[in-house]
Order: sequence, then C-alpha cells, then structure tokens
Amino acid sequence: MAVERVVTPEIEKMVGNESRPRQAVDEVTTSEVRRWVIATLDDNPLWYDREYAEATRFGTGCAPGPFPMRAVGHWKRSLGSKDPVRELDFDDDFRYGDESLDDPAVKIQWPEGVGAFHAGNEVEYYKFPQIGDTISVVEKIVKIEEKQGRSGKLAIVHVDHIFTNQDGEILIVNHGTNIAREMPADQWSESRSKKEA
Repeated sequence: MAVERVVTPEIEKMVGNESRPRQAVDEVTTSEVRRWVIATLDDNPLWYDREYAEATRFGTGCAPGPFPMRAVGHWKRSLGSKDPVRELDFDDDFRYGDESLDDPAVKIQWPEGVGAFHAGNEVEYYKFPQIGDTISVVEKIVKIEEKQGRSGKLAIVHVDHIFTNQDGEILIVNHGTNIAREMPADQWSESRSKKEA
C-alpha cells in the first residue's frame, strides 16, 4: 500500500508539542533504590555506603542515574487502580493502561499503511535523583523528518523525555528516536487482520 507522504502536514505541525507531565506513583525510597541496585548488579557504594557517599561531591541519598526512567515506568500503577493486564487481549501497541501515554499532543496518528517502531535512545544525565524526590516526565516532539529509504518512504521522529524532580530540576533527558515507514501491503494486511481477530 503506497502512501503519498508519511509525514502529513498535520504531523509536521506536531513538532514542538509537549505532553502533560506524568508523575511517578511513589517518591524515591531507599527500598526502591535497593531493589534497583540488586536487579542491575550496580555495586557502586555511592548508593548504599553512607560514609563513602559523604566523602563524595554527591553526598548521601542518591539513586542511580537511570532510575527515573523506571520510577515513572508505564507498568507502575497506584494501589487500588484498575489492572489493565487482566483485560488484555491482542493489541500490538499496548501501553499498560496509562492513558497519559495517549496524550493527543504527542501521539502521532500515522497514515494508513505506515508502521512505527522504536529505533534507539541516547541519555544525558544532569543530576542524581535523591531519596524523597518525586519524579515527573514530559515528552516533547523535537524533530520529524521524512526520507526515502531502500524499501520506501520513512519518517525519523526525535522525541525527548525530560525527567525532573519536584523542584523542576532536570535529572535526565532521554533522547529517543522512532521510525515510521511504509509497510509492504502483505505485512500491513497481516497486522490489521491480527488486530481485528
């Protein structure tokens, strides 16, 4: 299914759009940092050795740099809230029931016949999160460009996820890249039939 353009005028206008802030369900706690350190095998004494941490420029109570990306994870939900996994049927774009991820300001509606996928990240670290921090993230569409690839037209979308603490200080910026491309007609039809089954 050939498309005239992958990046329509409506999609072009989305550059610069920002999502509503999405806040972590819980503040940063010693217990969560402990779970992260054990799971990632990150044995840096900065995270758990008070005497060592006090002797560094960072001080005590730090969480590892990548921690914010999981603190505001799509799968975390408030206790007592609906569990979307219990009602899950086939959906190849399931977002863990977090409606903030469907913010119309940043959710791109690609033309029929275009499939999108994640293509990588580059993360900038500014400040370690601290015990007691409340972390929020805002998604911003930075740039969208259309190109001609070997298999057809495609779009490269640059999206920043900006993680801040309760004081508005930037902790990290996750520069994400997504690709949207024309799908061969047989792949597009197969994807649609799975969704409708």
